[in-house]
Amino acid sequence: MDAAYGSSDPEHGPYVGERPFTEDDHAVFFGRSSEAEEIAELWLSKRLTILLGPSGCGKTSVLSAGVVPLLRAKSVGLLPVGRISHGSEWFPMAALPERNPYTPALLASWWPDESPTRVSPLSITEFLHRRQETDRRRRRTPFLVAIDQVERLYRRSDPRPRLRLVEELREAMEALPRTHLLLSAREEHQDDVLHLAKELGGESAPPFLLRPLDRGGALEAVIGPMAVAGRSCDGETAEWLVDDLQTIASPGASPAVEPVLLQVLCRRLWDDLPGGADTVSPRLAPNLDRVLADFCRRTLAAVAADHGPPPAILLEWLRQNILEPQHGADAGHYRIVLADSVLKALEDRHLIRARSDGFRTFELQHPGLAQALWRLGKARWPARRSEPTALMHAAEIALSTGETDLAERHASDALRAYPETDLRARAKALSFLGNVALQEGCLSDAAERYDEAASMFAALGLTENVGWLLAAVGMLKLSMGDQGAAVEKLSAASNRVPGDPRIQTELARALWHTGQKQAALAVLSGVLKRDGDRAEALRTRGEILADMGEAESAIRDLERVGSHLRPSALAARALALARLSQRDSARREEAEEASAELDKVLRRERHSGPVLFRAAQVRLIEGDARTATELASRAVDATDPPLPPHQEVEAHRLMEEAHRLLHRM
Repeated sequence: MDAAYGSSDPEHGPYVGERPFTEDDHAVFFGRSSEAEEIAELWLSKRLTILLGPSGCGKTSVLSAGVVPLLRAKSVGLLPVGRISHGSEWFPMAALPERNPYTPALLASWWPDESPTRVSPLSITEFLHRRQETDRRRRRTPFLVAIDQVERLYRRSDPRPRLRLVEELREAMEALPRTHLLLSAREEHQDDVLHLAKELGGESAPPFLLRPLDRGGALEAVIGPMAVAGRSCDGETAEWLVDDLQTIASPGASPAVEPVLLQVLCRRLWDDLPGGADTVSPRLAPNLDRVLADFCRRTLAAVAADHGPPPAILLEWLRQNILEPQHGADAGHYRIVLADSVLKALEDRHLIRARSDGFRTFELQHPGLAQALWRLGKARWPARRSEPTALMHAAEIALSTGETDLAERHASDALRAYPETDLRARAKALSFLGNVALQEGCLSDAAERYDEAASMFAALGLTENVGWLLAAVGMLKLSMGDQGAAVEKLSAASNRVPGDPRIQTELARALWHTGQKQAALAVLSGVLKRDGDRAEALRTRGEILADMGEAESAIRDLERVGSHLRPSALAARALALARLSQRDSARREEAEEASAELDKVLRRERHSGPVLFRAAQVRLIEGDARTATELASRAVDATDPPLPPHQEVEAHRLMEEAHRLLHRM
């Protein structure tokens, strides 16, 4: 059941309504014991477990209130159920390598009590290594981690953030053999999740398919929580509630009950009970049609308040496209067009769900909602004014689906709605707006927003927050070619967050871009002295050494990183091996393989100055002066990222040398 109730808060009753159960609600979570035990056993025994089910069937609740409490009793390493959205959206994405928004959100959900400034800069491998190290006495037991709502990875049109997260997860699974990963997603994304599992390379059992409640489980879910609350529900009433919600999903299937709607109905039953009633009888049971109509009314009003379209427009969309579906060639071509974020909100609130037909079409969560929606023709919509926190949540959803205009509008509205005295909330909203600008490619706007947020956090004395925002501004300045400002901002960030290896590494990169080679190497050596095999510092130092012509040292650093190298590091490795092969024939075959790999990198990184310039140098060493000239020319004009000034000079020298070679031929 995707719903929740805090057992320590009896005033609100034992039924949770529309939100998911949490781990704190396990005392009132009934009807899923066999499924919870089976999922727990799979998770313990397999390095990779997949949990699938239709929207609203209760995957989140089963994990949090059923499976996790079972495993806590087994004394295994276990983190809270993770999610890849709505974790730390205010954290400046520009301060993160590859600007991947999923990793910081996931780590924040795995460690909710820790500050995002401590968690967000870590890689998944670094984070899990630290958490597993706290469990020294149980090294042979599995360390269990889960990612819920994996389908959200496929809401962005740009696949690059998802691919970066997958790469990080694969690295963690390879580096930490104790890690057992569970992936939970909606059933219509089964092919996506199976492909993801294949990319991760872990051994997985066939997916566990969670279905809506059967009749027995639904009766338990009605009667059990009432007993925990000190009241009783007679069998006739429980059967009436369950039987009215039973549906048959497909021909030949057994009747099933939608957990979320059962919880909505039970919550109304509890709320309407007279104060002295100890036993619930049929005469006290609520009218199902009215309950479902109220559910539809509140859902449409909430989505309208958070996302813009009036409730009447949402209702008309439902009528046109679901209650009176189009047929034939025009099916799916809606007369009213809703933004993806609005459709996702209707899905997430369990009013509609996507069909598993390969097309972007929808159906109602439950057939009984059709009559309820028809009853809303002259509805009086509940007055609902979105609070700033709700607006920020809506902004986060919009950003996760790539609707940056909508995300900016909601976050700007929230910023205006926050009191002037609430500096913390306003600073987070500003930083979020910086992330929106970053996704839109407006780097100067992003830097300006981050700077404003840093000033507010500074007024609150939140030093680490200020440090990371300044680091983000510094990295943006570096991307924009303002190396001096980049060094200034990153130095200030380093003073605010002293010793942080990621900020130190970016400071070294900025120093290198200003031509301060030895200063950059000194900073990186300091990082590696303190943090050992710090991958990012090794990669950066390896790239710098390759550019300086110190090929053997560059190869040593890059080989310590392992097989997972970024495009710029792959280009640096190819350059170092090309130079080594000139004086060591034993390295020639390895250099040829790296050169072939560089061709693949060039097809992906067409606008990267460092990659293009390193490739130009490789081609010149190989004797292909014409290609070297063309690549060097493209490197000088590149913008993502641009060449640092001192390398522009070197690129022009390379072109002159290549021209001389061409004239001799």
